[in-house]
Amino acid sequence: MALRGTSISKGFVWVILALLIVGLAGFGATNLSGTVRSVGAVGDKQIDVQRYVRALQEEMRRVQQQVGQPISFQQAEAFGIDQQVLQQLLVARAIDHEASGLGLSIGDENLRQQVVGVSAFQSIDGSFSRDNYRFALENAGLSEAEFEANMREETARSLVQAAVVSGLKMPDSYANQLLNYIGERRNFTWARIDATNLDVAITAPTEPVLQAFYSENLALYTTPEIKQISYVQLTPAQLVDGVEVSVDAIAGLYEARDAEFNKPERRLVDRLAFVDATEASQAKAQIEVDAISFDRLVEDRGLALTDVDMGDLDQVALGAAGVAVFAAELDQVVGPFDTAIGPALFRVNGILKAQATSLEAASGPLRNELALDLARAEIDEQVANIDDLLAAGATLEELAGETEMELQTVDWHSEVSQGLAAYQEFKVAAATVTEDGFPKLIALPDGGVFALRLNGIVPPAPKPLETVREAVVEHWTKTETMAHLRRKGEALSAGLTANASFESLDLRAQTETERTRRDYVEGAPNALITQVFDAATGTITILDDADSVVLVRLDAVLPRAQDVALDGPMRDAINAQATNDLSQDIFAAFARDLQTRIGFELDQQALNAVHAQFQ
Repeated sequence: MALRGTSISKGFVWVILALLIVGLAGFGATNLSGTVRSVGAVGDKQIDVQRYVRALQEEMRRVQQQVGQPISFQQAEAFGIDQQVLQQLLVARAIDHEASGLGLSIGDENLRQQVVGVSAFQSIDGSFSRDNYRFALENAGLSEAEFEANMREETARSLVQAAVVSGLKMPDSYANQLLNYIGERRNFTWARIDATNLDVAITAPTEPVLQAFYSENLALYTTPEIKQISYVQLTPAQLVDGVEVSVDAIAGLYEARDAEFNKPERRLVDRLAFVDATEASQAKAQIEVDAISFDRLVEDRGLALTDVDMGDLDQVALGAAGVAVFAAELDQVVGPFDTAIGPALFRVNGILKAQATSLEAASGPLRNELALDLARAEIDEQVANIDDLLAAGATLEELAGETEMELQTVDWHSEVSQGLAAYQEFKVAAATVTEDGFPKLIALPDGGVFALRLNGIVPPAPKPLETVREAVVEHWTKTETMAHLRRKGEALSAGLTANASFESLDLRAQTETERTRRDYVEGAPNALITQVFDAATGTITILDDADSVVLVRLDAVLPRAQDVALDGPMRDAINAQATNDLSQDIFAAFARDLQTRIGFELDQQALNAVHAQFQ
């Protein structure tokens, strides 16, 4: 857990904000609330079901964003996501237990300030909106009492953490050592040796030589294990063309999303508020005589441009400033105008023309969207029947005959990614399927379903030499060339060690001076810098690089160059990071000790019931 001082952690708030759009994403844990209320406890602090669900969903969503595709709960389990989330919650509740024992709490006024400061709870003018607050919490499956209780607990955790790690500071000697390490410099000379430097041309291999090379590298010319798989699938794409979508439904969706298809003229606007009208007017006067820029005004206030960016707005949304903003030219500053946060100047960053998309133009995409939704609904209606057929022992062939599912076969291995095999769900199922397993229905992220069966396994087998001869010859030639180049490099490095110059050995050398560990040398192997900093002065290193080798000689080791302007900020940054890392380690040890001292318990049946809802 990162050091956060005594201010409230935004962790819980951000989880809530991430769930504002999707809520609980249709999760069925609410159906368990009558029987399963918690999945465990630390002391007297329960880990309620909804808290665990939200944390698990958010972590799965974060991982999905990282990998760029949806993940199933089975994959989440394989990644250990459920255990990671559970451990985080155990730590949090252990700290909650400790905070309660210490009598730590946040006052009502502090809580109010925290709540009204959350941007998702604010109106467009920046003021707190009770309606937005209520809607956001309802969408996230929380009552106001639950949310505020959680914020109180999170604040108390921050206080405990601050007390544990306060006063920690890494000594300057640590930062100095790192600065010296980072700033060390090297002078070196390097040259490339390729096939043109060889004394003897590489000739084609004889048949015995080629056969021996093929045998030595047989793994490279062996087909992978292939699983012969039959599968049935039912996807929205299969049904979409046969789905009837009424004209009225298309028109209704078009009307409901009118703002998407028909947008009034808008402006991209920055807004900078001031304490009073006098200050705002003075700033406007300075801008008009080019004494200062709008950007500089923002910077002088300690703000970033993102802090003043209002996005794209229509004239009505701009209130009193609307007429002037819409009459302004690009980059023009207008105002001041009264706003809910004080007198403000407005800058026009962009002019977005009105957009109008007719029902006729939008009907195609809308029809397809509605048809896909109806197709997904149709699949949902068929799932129970398909499950029943599978449970009764129906084969995949029988499923294809009795339902709308399509029967396919594939020779599958890990590199196959066409059609259904492109889905991660199929990859996981295919990798784990066994010949004695029973087909089961598996959901796809697009609303489709599939089931598969392993028919047989074709073991790995060498490809005959005649079918891969060209590839083997190419591989042998490259291998042989690199071997000759290394021997050539070793001979030349011996001369360089004996104080011969690169030029005297007919090598086109490049000299690099005052290079640091962070430098990139254009045209050189990626490993060159690392090798240079690991070498001793005067040593020659030989590096492979694709179809050539590189000789590099370390000429000099230079200490870090002193830079008064940079050293101070860099030392401060290093110390801050090191102190933060140390704080995290100490607090983690404290949290583990709390869990041990307080004790915890987990309800595996409750966890299983929750996990079943993710299947």
